[in-house]
Amino acid sequence: MSTHREVADALSGYPYRELAFDRTGRPVDPAQPSAVRRLADQPEPITDLVVMAHGWNNDEAEAADLYRGLAASLAEVQGSDAWAAAAPSGLRLGLVGVFWPSKKFADEALIPGGAAGLGDGDDVLRSRIEELRDAFDAPAADGLLTAAAALSTQLDDDPGRLAEFVTLTRGLVATPAVGPGTGDHDADELFAGLDAGTVAERLLDPAPDDPLAWQVADVADTGRAALATDGPIGVPDVGTAAFLGLPRSPRDAARRWLNFTTYYQMKQRASLVAHSGLAPVLADVVRPGQRLHLIGHSFGARLVTATAAAATCPAVTSISLLQGAFSHYAFAKDWEPGSDGAFRAAIAPGRLLGPMVVTHTRNDHAVGLAYAVASRLARQTASGIGDADSPYGGLGSNGALRTPEAVEGELLPAAGTYDLLPGHVHNLLADDYIKDHGDVTGTEVANAVLAAITAVAR
Repeated sequence: MSTHREVADALSGYPYRELAFDRTGRPVDPAQPSAVRRLADQPEPITDLVVMAHGWNNDEAEAADLYRGLAASLAEVQGSDAWAAAAPSGLRLGLVGVFWPSKKFADEALIPGGAAGLGDGDDVLRSRIEELRDAFDAPAADGLLTAAAALSTQLDDDPGRLAEFVTLTRGLVATPAVGPGTGDHDADELFAGLDAGTVAERLLDPAPDDPLAWQVADVADTGRAALATDGPIGVPDVGTAAFLGLPRSPRDAARRWLNFTTYYQMKQRASLVAHSGLAPVLADVVRPGQRLHLIGHSFGARLVTATAAAATCPAVTSISLLQGAFSHYAFAKDWEPGSDGAFRAAIAPGRLLGPMVVTHTRNDHAVGLAYAVASRLARQTASGIGDADSPYGGLGSNGALRTPEAVEGELLPAAGTYDLLPGHVHNLLADDYIKDHGDVTGTEVANAVLAAITAVAR
């Protein structure tokens, strides 16, 4: 990812540097790590290095906006009377914005009015395929996408072609990367192992023994859907009902499958950037006595958690996961016999020195994207899709589950006071302050992040 913007030396008064990585995990600009390292050589050296990572985003400007917004809220909280009364002395934060080549999902179904695009013709699916031209790392990706685009016009005339579409697009995802966090409870074995015909059948049809077959309401502006047996229930909008792995046509099923395929590519890339890029860079730039803090939004939460779990990463003082887009069992202990969560190493003694905070809310309909499709592939009952009882649920929806170190709490007002425990995972229910997946830069979130940053320094 190249950087063509003018980069400021400070955000809201905090010294600021950037670290950009390409899709192989290599730093784009060799001068950037040195610039981060020199933050400790300033007249007033940085005591706490705060590293921020964006998520589902292929636009540098949007990632930069996220960092500016969070910095502004951090500064507002630190400038408050409540903060001044309890602030640790000598604390000097330096901010680092990570830029990595992630890719947006087709999320127009998640916004009001976006559902109108579903099922409106072949152009919607073909356009989505073209948007993904630079998303995948498999050597044959471009040819596979060209073949998928040609096939897309035939899906509704011959639904059997959906299996062929699944086979083509499954080849877009190259061999998984290695390292902690590449294994996750997200139906990867079903993505790779189910035959294409079965995948197509399960994308289109409810399980034979599932009485809760979803039916999308005909009137888009009602914002409701119906269960066949139970009558109307509320969902965010009619687009979300289709988004939840429950399409109205083979084209819609193909778009859901493209999202699922993109999820696996971004999962691999986040791990690659973490293990080959960010972790070794941090090992080089963090100076003795300097505290390290990681903040990640969405897939950036996966990236920073994989970084913390990497053997090359220095010890981390705090981790803040804002609407994390990975499994709610990520930190679990024996979530099933003999199986720990994929990222449990990140909270091991000596690896995490302070607390972790996890914001979660069912207001976030985007974070369950892959897990909703996983539920359908696994023939999970529709009524349980993505909730805390589902094996396929997201961290940003439900918090960290089956995790002995987890402490339940709520996201507090901007002047609220937390009692955060080192080595613990604090699940902060954020229904009152986070209204959707991207709503993570408010002062309430910044206050929780600062509480995590200062829990050890106080």
